[in-house]
Amino acid sequence: MKSRMLILPILILISPGFIPGLGICQSTGQADAAGMIQNLSVSLADLALKVRPSVVQIRTIAFETVNTGVSGFVASQRGTGSGVILDRDGFIVTNAHVVKGARHIEVWLSETTQQNSNSSELSQKRSVAARLIGMDSSTDLAVLKIDRTGLTPLSLVDSDLLRQGQIVLAFGNPMALENSASMGVISSPERQLSSEDPVVYIQTDAPINPGNSGGALVDAQGRLAGINTFILTQSGGNEGIGFAIPANVVKRVYTELRKEGHIHHGHIGIRVLAVTPSLAAGLQLPRDWGVIIEDVEPEGPSDQAGLHPGDYLLSVDGKDLSDLHQLLMAIDRHAIGDVMQVSALRGPDKIEARVTVQERDDDPNRFQEMVSESSNLIPALGILAIDLNDNLLKMVPELRKPARVLVAALVASSSEYQEGLAPGDLIISLNGKSVFNVETLRKLLGESQTGNSVVLQVQREDQLRFVVFELP
Repeated sequence: MKSRMLILPILILISPGFIPGLGICQSTGQADAAGMIQNLSVSLADLALKVRPSVVQIRTIAFETVNTGVSGFVASQRGTGSGVILDRDGFIVTNAHVVKGARHIEVWLSETTQQNSNSSELSQKRSVAARLIGMDSSTDLAVLKIDRTGLTPLSLVDSDLLRQGQIVLAFGNPMALENSASMGVISSPERQLSSEDPVVYIQTDAPINPGNSGGALVDAQGRLAGINTFILTQSGGNEGIGFAIPANVVKRVYTELRKEGHIHHGHIGIRVLAVTPSLAAGLQLPRDWGVIIEDVEPEGPSDQAGLHPGDYLLSVDGKDLSDLHQLLMAIDRHAIGDVMQVSALRGPDKIEARVTVQERDDDPNRFQEMVSESSNLIPALGILAIDLNDNLLKMVPELRKPARVLVAALVASSSEYQEGLAPGDLIISLNGKSVFNVETLRKLLGESQTGNSVVLQVQREDQLRFVVFELP
C-alpha cells in the first residue's frame, strides 16, 4: 500500500497530458494528487516527530597522539556522533568507533524544554554524562548508560524481513547538526563487503554524512531497521551509498553487551573456501557454487564432530547453505556452547554432524570476566589490569620481553581514560622502568606528575609498541 501511495500521484499527473481519451478532469486529478502528496508529507512529519526523542547526539573528548614528523605530542580531540535509545531507563546503542578512546562521553537528549531567561539551565537539562557499558569492535557497536528514566525507546524490526526498495529514514546529527532526518530506500537488505567478513549491512541511498554514525535507520512505521555506520565516498560527503548494521545484529549485540559488558565470539574450528566453477570441476563437486571445508583444526569442535577437509557443506541448522557469508553469520549468531547441525557431502555420502560452538582463543575480550572495576581499575589509564599468572601465560602470545601485567579491558567511562591501549596488551615498562605487577604500575603512575608524558612499552599480539600519552 505504501508503494501505491507514492506511485499513484505520478500516474494521475502524467496521464491526462498524454492520454486525453481517459476522460479524467485534469484539475480534479491534480487536486487528488496534491492531496495525496500532502498526506504523505504529513505522515513523514509525524514519523519524524515520533522518532526524534529516541535519537540522541553523542559528544566525546579523547586524547590523540599527533605526529609532527620530528616529534609527537598528545592533543585533546572532540568528536560527535549519534545514538539510539533502546530502553526507557537510559540504555543507548551507538557505534563503537563513535566512543572508542573517549575519556568523557556526553549525551544530548532531544527534549522539548521551554527556554527561559536562564539559557544555561536549558543546556543542563538536555546534557547528561554517559558511561560505557561495553563495546564490540567486530560489529562496531557499543552500549552506553545514562542516569535518566522515562525515556522513549525505539522498537526493533525483524531485519531479515526487510526488502529492496523499502522506504527508510535516517536520523542523526550529521556535521554536528542536531535532529537531522533524510529519506531514501533500501538499496540492498544484505550487502556483504568482503567474502571473508561475516558482517552483512543494509545498504541505503538515504543521505548519510559524518556525525550520522550511531544514528537510526527506521522503516515507515518508525521501527529501528539498523544503526547507521559508514558511507562509501570519494568526496568525503554523501554519495548515496550508506551502510547500517541490521536490527537483528543490533539486538543480539546490545543484549549481550548490556548483560556481560562484552561479546563472546565463537568458532567451530574450520577453514572454509567459496566454491568456484574451476574448483568444482577439479574436485568433481555436485555444484559449482557453495562452501567447501579447506582445513579442520585438529582436536577442534568440527574435528570432534567428524567433519573432514574436502567436505562440501549443504546446510546449517536445516537451512540450505549457498555462500560463505551465510555460514559465517550462522556461527556468529550462535552463543558459546550452542550445537550447530551441519549437513555435508563427502563424495557420494551425506554426512550429519553436531558441532559445538567454542569461544575463540584469540578473542582479547575473554579476559574481562577475570577482573572487576573495584579491584583491577587503573584510573590514570582507564583500564582494568591483571597480573599474569601461569594459566594466563598459556593464553597469550609468546613473550618478546618480560611482561607481567595484562590489559583485561578498557573503561572508557573513566574520566582519566587515555587512548592507545587495547584489551590483551601486555605491559612491559613505563618510561623505561620495568613493570613487575599491577601494584608496580600503580606506584610508577603515582610518582609521575600531572601533565607529564608517559610512555608505555607493550606487546600487542606478537609486536612491540610504544603507547604515548599525557597524564591528565
